[in-house]
Amino acid sequence: MEGRDREPARYPDAPGTSGGGACVPDPPGRGIVRSGPEPGARRGPHAGGDMIARRLGDAFRRFAPLMILPLTVGLLGAGCSGPSPEPASRTDAATRQSSVPRVRVAAALPTSEGGTSFATYLEAEREAELVAETDGDIFEIRVVEGQRVEEGDTLLIIDDRDERLALQRDEAERAWALSQLNRAQALDQQGHVAAREVEQARLQLDRAEAALGLSQVALSRCAVRAPIAGLAWMIRVQPLHRVVVGQPLLRVTDPYRLRASAYLPSAFRGAVRPGTRVRLEPARGGAPIEATVSRVDPLTDPASGTFKVVATFRSRSASPEAGAEARFVLPVQPGDESCTVPGTTIVEAEGGSTWVWRCDSDRVHRCVVRLGPSHGDAIQIESGLGGHGNVVVGTDRPLRDGSVVEIVDSR
Repeated sequence: MEGRDREPARYPDAPGTSGGGACVPDPPGRGIVRSGPEPGARRGPHAGGDMIARRLGDAFRRFAPLMILPLTVGLLGAGCSGPSPEPASRTDAATRQSSVPRVRVAAALPTSEGGTSFATYLEAEREAELVAETDGDIFEIRVVEGQRVEEGDTLLIIDDRDERLALQRDEAERAWALSQLNRAQALDQQGHVAAREVEQARLQLDRAEAALGLSQVALSRCAVRAPIAGLAWMIRVQPLHRVVVGQPLLRVTDPYRLRASAYLPSAFRGAVRPGTRVRLEPARGGAPIEATVSRVDPLTDPASGTFKVVATFRSRSASPEAGAEARFVLPVQPGDESCTVPGTTIVEAEGGSTWVWRCDSDRVHRCVVRLGPSHGDAIQIESGLGGHGNVVVGTDRPLRDGSVVEIVDSR
């Protein structure tokens, strides 16, 4: 077929002959495919390279659709799948960060400068509440509110007319009994009476003296006297008012001798004793007051684990009055680890142990502590925290000893 298609012209210079000649174009409308060089055709110096190029071009045209299809699908998938995922290392770090507890911490502050303190208030060391010791009407009031009185002064009198009459009667009874005893003793010396009559006269005199003593006591109860020197105040009665036994009448207070009481934990049992110097700090400001411990309760209250300590001092003109609030400050003891933490501190307990969470850098540790008294918005820690550091006051999840945390707020 190819030979017939390429049949040369019948003249000497026809193409494909040794003589050469002009090329005659193929007849129109006939698609001729040349798969190789014509028989007997001359091969030029680049004929082999042209053949390789043609074969490569044919192979490219044949396999190009198969190569373009996967590339197109990949590009379309990349455009529809959104942003590429983050590296694994960044994702793991974010996961770990979200699993770390977020905490708020606050600093533990040392206790009041100079020692451990406790809440207290000032009160008069010597004070007397006077009550009625007999029934009757108020006959006379001899003092006014706030008057200075001395020990033994008569402050008021309850109607004592009946008591005075009873006293006169008993005095007469005693005088008669005494005369009878003297007469019996004289007759006994003469031998006119028996010894039995002398004993009866002596017994009658004893009864008369006892009755006289009771009348004297009853009369004394009608006069209300000051048991101590001080100020008379809180007078609750008026003249002619009827009173009964035990009814409060007035109060006498020594304003110059004050005291302050505090309930200390049992750990301070050996550190405080009568004669120990303490300091009282008025809550409303002012100069500290030096006081001396005058009494220490010998027993510890088993319910609260505390014992009472009382300190006294002599009031000065600038000192606060009785009823003022103050802080009872003990001197610093060697190795004192006490401190105060905010009232919002997380305090946990189990069994007989109580602990708080101390935050060191980015880790929390459970510290077993001994708590002291709470005052205001603070909690006193007597030992276990070392007297300093940061404590956890809030967290978004339970904590474990030694776990890593993220601090979101520090005060």
